[in-house]
Amino acid sequence: MANEFKLSPKLAIVLVAVIVLFILLFISTTQKQVTTAPPELPTTETAAVPEQAAEVPAPPEEQQPAALELIAKHPQLKVISLVNRPTDPKSGDLVTFTLTVKNVGDNAPATPVEFFVDGESLTTVQLAALDRNAGGVVKANWTAPGKGNYAVTANVTPVPGEIIISDNTATTTFTVFQ
Repeated sequence: MANEFKLSPKLAIVLVAVIVLFILLFISTTQKQVTTAPPELPTTETAAVPEQAAEVPAPPEEQQPAALELIAKHPQLKVISLVNRPTDPKSGDLVTFTLTVKNVGDNAPATPVEFFVDGESLTTVQLAALDRNAGGVVKANWTAPGKGNYAVTANVTPVPGEIIISDNTATTTFTVFQ
């Protein structure tokens, strides 16, 4: 008599479940591979370049990237630097904080700039209106109270229409010596 293989109903259910899981795993892995595959790069032809190539003109305004166009049509203030002078003050010295800001967008109206030392408001000064690509400087004075490490922060209040405001703040740290 030939060897008969008998499969219990419980074992058959487990075996079917394992096969289904394996198929689902295979399908999901295949889909991930398909969706994450890099796109095919277009082929290009090469041509000889003359020794003196002509300047390539900028694309017409309607072909400029949308993000640049959006920023160019709105004010966009950007903190360039925040420095303290003297750089190594002593207790009792008058310290001047100088903030430089550039407008990389459209004309910007005047706006307040608040200075903080160790999180406490020091003063608020007015940054003058800035034309496109113009820069401005504001200053604040502080008397060093004593020896220690300090952090000064300057925060330029966003102007109406400004899109990116993450570059409106700067912080610098320094040490006051005895």
